[in-house]
Amino acid sequence: MSAPEDEERLLPLTQRWPRASKFLLSGCAATVAELGTRPPSLGLPRESSRGRAGVGDPAGGLVSRKSVIGGMMAGVVGQFLANPTDLVKVQMQMEGKRKLEGKPLRFRGVHHAFAKIFTEGGIRGLWAGWVPNIQRAALVNMGDLTTYDTVKHYLVLNTPLEDNIMTHGLSSLCSGLVASILGTPADVIKSRIMNQPRDKQGR
Repeated sequence: MSAPEDEERLLPLTQRWPRASKFLLSGCAATVAELGTRPPSLGLPRESSRGRAGVGDPAGGLVSRKSVIGGMMAGVVGQFLANPTDLVKVQMQMEGKRKLEGKPLRFRGVHHAFAKIFTEGGIRGLWAGWVPNIQRAALVNMGDLTTYDTVKHYLVLNTPLEDNIMTHGLSSLCSGLVASILGTPADVIKSRIMNQPRDKQGR
């Protein structure tokens, strides 16, 4: 191997692949912005409704209808408020594909993406795709909440497992799988709507 190749291998990844690093960091910034706009208080109803009847109490039963509705509503409100940052994240994730296809890039960064979307579509443009977005949040929270409590109760009451980290891990694994399955169709629709071109009225 030649000396220039050895020197190139010793360079940091940000210098070896500057464009790829820029896209990656931009996507991370958009994701952090999305998570930051989710009101932390909205997670409290969901956590308070998750198995508070007590797993060790057989009379506690499984998750109630109010818990499911509360979790779904918390997801709906939180996702609606976070829709602008989710929109920016989805559109910036498409920049790599546009680069490979030889198309001009639309954004230089997160702030430029917000400004451009707002300039072209106004407030309405920032909430593009909000309907399937909140549907996805409701389905994900419903699947997560109901599956977690159902699996946890079943494991504690019907297996030798106790209410420990193993039980919580298995319950979380099952709830994540069900939530992903329920939310995928709405997630696909949301992403396609968010990547559609829009007019000056945001339609």
